[in-house]
Amino acid sequence: MTHPETLEEARALEQAVSVFTELRPRLFGIAYRMLGSVSEAEDVLREAAGRD
Repeated sequence: MTHPETLEEARALEQAVSVFTELRPRLFGIAYRMLGSVSEAEDVLREAAGRD
């Protein structure tokens, strides 16, 4: 992950992280129902968050 160049980019990144964190439980539930596996659902969320 690269560091934000400007204050505006930093704020946008902070907001995106906040939204993802808030929605993570719901996204996990959806991924789990679709995949049927806790580890697969966690992998999908890690990939979506850009934390391979």
